[in-house]
Amino acid sequence: MSAIPVYTAVAISISPWVLKCIDKRRRAFLWKGTDSVSGGHCVLGWPKVCRPPDLGGLGIPDLQIQGYALRMRWLWAKRTDPNRPWSALHDRAESIVLDMFNASISIQIGNGQRSYFWTDRWIQGRSIKDLAPALLAAVHPRAQRQRTVAEGLSNRAWVRDITGALTVQHPIPGAKLLRKTKAPGHCKFFVWLVLHDRCWTAARRKRYNLQDDDSCGACFQLSETISHILVGCVYAREVWSNLLRRWNWLRLAAGLSTHLEFTDWRSWSRKQVHGDDRKAFDTLLVLVVWLLWKERNNSIFQNSNMLASDLVLRIIEEGKAWAYAGFRHLQKFFPDALSLRSQNLLHVIA
Repeated sequence: MSAIPVYTAVAISISPWVLKCIDKRRRAFLWKGTDSVSGGHCVLGWPKVCRPPDLGGLGIPDLQIQGYALRMRWLWAKRTDPNRPWSALHDRAESIVLDMFNASISIQIGNGQRSYFWTDRWIQGRSIKDLAPALLAAVHPRAQRQRTVAEGLSNRAWVRDITGALTVQHPIPGAKLLRKTKAPGHCKFFVWLVLHDRCWTAARRKRYNLQDDDSCGACFQLSETISHILVGCVYAREVWSNLLRRWNWLRLAAGLSTHLEFTDWRSWSRKQVHGDDRKAFDTLLVLVVWLLWKERNNSIFQNSNMLASDLVLRIIEEGKAWAYAGFRHLQKFFPDALSLRSQNLLHVIA
């Protein structure tokens, strides 16, 4: 009877009343050889019976503790062999099983991809839970489960995980400038989502266990974050370089790099632009990132891949339309729109 619930206990936590019924049958068989037994026949407490022989017991497994040990095996396999097909499936680990597992292993940091920043004991054998439990309480549970050491130390991402108990509100970089930027409302709304990192990229979908692979569909090299799509990918950098060369801002292309954050490049680039052109820069930034995002979606959902040079031409045509529609600060960068507007005006007068 001890072997019957093993396969079930591997996958799920068996209900306490089921374990109680099985233990009742096991006690009856041990003490009397029947289906049931009264308390008077049990001459030794069941916990002592379940002790290992070295400690004076019979070695009969405690089904609850055995279940914990069996389910700890999945946590170990997930850490040591992440290529297994089921490893990416979302699981709800029991807190007691997780605590037992963490207490049973030691962490040696390599590249930090398999160690969790908030819960693993990677700081000289201790975890942040041990060192600063109040700080851990301010971190969202999802971040506690998923943030790796490599991610946490990259660009101080661990700081952004601290929420809840900390009530200090930090301004979103660029939000005030975005409100004053002259651009179509739906494009500004998209950039607002970018600033809050709420775009459904492959990296975010993987974080929510909606897909297994988070690599970029354009370069197939790095994780597809929103910053990678807009400024980090080789495709985006080629588009930006061509456009910045046309607008005599080629020096801004020097700030583009693979692991660059969009908000950092935006802030740095705006400081490099002459004061009279910053209003136009803000609008052009919205224009370019909006069409980069649309092209990324077309590539994924419609299997339509556009060359970087073709996207540059499309951005220029869209910019002319914006300038023609009344964004006069763009006319310096799209002079054809001004001449087209004058021709149409003369045609109307004639």
